[in-house]
Amino acid sequence: MTVDVDDCLFVIQEFMPGSPVETLGRGTVDRLLDLHDQRLVLIPSPAPSRWPSALIETLTVGGRNYCLHGSLRGYDQRTALLISRIEEFGRGLHPEDLVAADIVHGDLHPGNLLVDQGGLTAIVDTDFAIVGDSAFDLVSLALASLSLPCDQGVRSRLFASFDGIDEVRRQVYLAHLFIKNLDWPIRRNRPGHVEFWLERADEMLTL
Repeated sequence: MTVDVDDCLFVIQEFMPGSPVETLGRGTVDRLLDLHDQRLVLIPSPAPSRWPSALIETLTVGGRNYCLHGSLRGYDQRTALLISRIEEFGRGLHPEDLVAADIVHGDLHPGNLLVDQGGLTAIVDTDFAIVGDSAFDLVSLALASLSLPCDQGVRSRLFASFDGIDEVRRQVYLAHLFIKNLDWPIRRNRPGHVEFWLERADEMLTL
C-alpha cells in the first residue's frame, strides 16, 4: 500500500522473513519465472497506463530524480555519446508500440528479493509497480545477474527467458536500465561500477 503525504511517498509493506539475495540460485529463479507466468495479461486490454510515455520520457529527457541524463552527459565523452544515441533512439519511438497489459514490478533486482532457507519469501519495494510489459522485469533481473554470483546456468536461463521480446522493446528496456545503472554510480562517484556498465552497454545496445 502507498500513501502520499505532502511531497513524500510512504510505502507500507508487511514484514516478511528473509534477507536480500546475495547469490542468485536456481530455486529462486524457478519461483520468479513461475510468478512471471501468473501475472501475464492480468489487466483488461486496452488499459490506461503511463507505461509507454514513461519509458519514452526516461529515454529522451530522463526521469525524476533517477535515470538523469545530465550525469551521463557530463561524465566523459563515452557516456555523453551513449546518452545522445539513446535520446535519438527514444525520439523515434511510438507509444502504441509499447502498450501491454501485465503487472510490472519496475525495479526487480536481487536487492528487492527476500530469501529464507533457500526459498523466496517476498518481492519488496513495489512502489514502481505499473501496468505494462512484464518482460521488462525479466530484462532487469537478467541484467542485474551480471553483477552478482549466480548458480551455474542461471544467467543463461534469465537471458533466454526474454529471447521472445521483439528487438525494439529489448533495446528500449536495456537503454532505460543502462541509463539507470550508469546515472547512479556516476552521482555516487563509483568509477569502477561506471566502467562495468559502460562495457555491458557497448556489448548489448545496438542503437
